[in-house]
Amino acid sequence: MRWNPASLRLLLGVLLLLPFFVLACGNEEKVVERIVPTPHPTTGLIEGDVQDKGTGVPGASVTLNPGGLQATTDSQGKFSYQDVDVGAYSLTVAATGYNTVTRSNVIVVRGGTTNLVFALLAVGAAPVIRDSSMSES
Repeated sequence: MRWNPASLRLLLGVLLLLPFFVLACGNEEKVVERIVPTPHPTTGLIEGDVQDKGTGVPGASVTLNPGGLQATTDSQGKFSYQDVDVGAYSLTVAATGYNTVTRSNVIVVRGGTTNLVFALLAVGAAPVIRDSSMSES
């Protein structure tokens, strides 16, 4: 078989460019691997206790706003919200036989945990106020 000059030039050109094409394709694949983003937390966690004189209040309703998400305290009065977007929230706690309590400006930070304690007061009970200026005798 005899090669004509045009076919030889084409074959030579392909053979000369082939290594550069292979290298370029290989580097492109590695670049794609390097730019894959690493996941960073963009949310936080809110945990809390709902108490009556230091004892947990089970079954209390805890509402997170904005959003209106609701949680119910467990048998020890504990609740939690996971994967809460970073920002400021208000939480409202309601339980049968207790006054409703709202806490505003609860701040959630990225990757952090916000811990809260709600002290409920039984309906009709008077709050205990201590005056530190008076001494007991």
